[in-house]
Amino acid sequence: NTDQFKFNATTQPEHYYALFLTGTHAGRQFDVTANGANTLTIDLGSDNLAGVVAGDRIKLLPHWTLDAAFPEGSGVTPSTFFQKQTELLVQDTSTSGINLAPVKSFYFDSDWKDPGNLTADSGSIVLPTHRPLLVRNQSNATSAVFVGVVPSDTQSVPIRVPAGTSKQDNFVSLNRPVPVKLRDSGLESVVSVSPSFVTITDEVLVYDETQIAINKSPRFTYYRDNTGTWRAFGDFVTDAGDVEVFTPGTGVIIRKQGTGGATETTVYWTHADPIQ
Repeated sequence: NTDQFKFNATTQPEHYYALFLTGTHAGRQFDVTANGANTLTIDLGSDNLAGVVAGDRIKLLPHWTLDAAFPEGSGVTPSTFFQKQTELLVQDTSTSGINLAPVKSFYFDSDWKDPGNLTADSGSIVLPTHRPLLVRNQSNATSAVFVGVVPSDTQSVPIRVPAGTSKQDNFVSLNRPVPVKLRDSGLESVVSVSPSFVTITDEVLVYDETQIAINKSPRFTYYRDNTGTWRAFGDFVTDAGDVEVFTPGTGVIIRKQGTGGATETTVYWTHADPIQ
């Protein structure tokens, strides 16, 4: 049916995206903006379909939203505008630079609220795939249970590479049900080798999930030395490739250094199903 995959707050509340399963774009995804009986219109953003050929397979999937992930506020402590017990903070994916602060926050009272727009129900806000969400609790620990299909398809995560030789923070996560080690992550395709431990170019920054605090800084830094071996900053001997950096439900920062180009570019970190 026409526009059956296009979001409409009244008649079609799902935000669909097209996930490429095969071909040069395997793992990449694009939001659906319209469809006909035999056509599909997608938002390419800054990407393109170069290399896509007839026969490449895609899957149409609905995005997670606040209502889908936390239905009726499950897994969070209800709040008020003046006393927020649980906040969901959305990380910044568009500003240039490092040490970026979250750009959006939401809380739940009788529905999901955006402090900047209290009259609207924000439950249909999309939670972008491969982008971590920060849950901030003031006094009560919470536990959210997420129910869905285990993702087994190839995943492709866009990584911003800044202009010049400055650095750019990319907040990322893997949608995998099992931990993934650095050596099995496929990050070698986007994390460049560093000349030495004194001059580290690309970094993988990991948070300590056991630390109780707000506005935490990453505690662990990993990089590839001049032999291509994964190292933890401060330990120049141990091979860190077996560290399970990507654990279910957590996010990390890939701090990417520019290669001297005149403009920002995007590279894609591709990860195949680890349990195939």
